[in-house]
Formats: sequence, C-alpha cells, structure tokens
Amino acid sequence: MTVIPLVPDSIPILDIRVLDGNDQENIWKILKSVFPNWSKEYTKMKPLEEGLSNIVLRFDHNNKIDEPKTILMRIRTRLADFIVNRWDEIKHMHLLHELGGEQKLYAVFQNGLVYSFIKGSTISVDKFSVPKYSE
Repeated sequence: MTVIPLVPDSIPILDIRVLDGNDQENIWKILKSVFPNWSKEYTKMKPLEEGLSNIVLRFDHNNKIDEPKTILMRIRTRLADFIVNRWDEIKHMHLLHELGGEQKLYAVFQNGLVYSFIKGSTISVDKFSVPKYSE
C-alpha cells in the first residue's frame, strides 16, 4: 500500500494504481468507489491533451435522473513527481474548497486525483491588457 501523508479524513484514499489513460478496469474501480451510481452507459470519457506532465481524463455523467456532473481524473506521471509536490497540492486544493473555492477534491488514488471540473477558457497574452481580463 502506498502511504499518502496529510490527506484530510473526509477524502477517500483508494489503494488503486492507474497504469495509463487506457486502463479502464482501474479507472472504473475508482469512479465506482467515488460515484457508486455511475455506469458506463451514461458516462462519456474524454482525454484532455494539453497537459505536460499528467494524463487528464474528463468524465461527463448524465443518467437523465440526477443532475449532470463533470469531473476530472488526473493520473500522475513520473515526470510530474519531480515538478510538483503532490501532497502540498492535495492539502491546498482541499483547504481552498473548505474556504469557499469551487473545486472539490473527491478522492486520492496511488498515482492521482479525482476532482470537480470548473468550466473556463485560456486567455491569450494579447488579452492581458483588456480590462475585462486584467482587473
């Protein structure tokens, strides 16, 4: 079992390792642990391809009964472990949510996180001087 320090008790820690973005068996073990009512039939998976050091998967769930939900699963790569202190990231993500931030951490697994999706867009450098974006 992997030791994961300083994770708040309210966040499930799953002893599951995802090999890559195609490891459907372990991906679904994690999703079913966090969202037991989810099924493949009502869940769409989309790999997000702009990350430099992680594999990020987007899941859109809509069973027409519950409110639709979009979440992200971030799978750490070895490179990412050299760039970011993941334990500090987990602690800060949870703390910001507790203080009213929108992004919620749903679970931690051996080599990644499951957390809420916040819709947004990338701002290009030329828009930094536009008051709407710079204030």
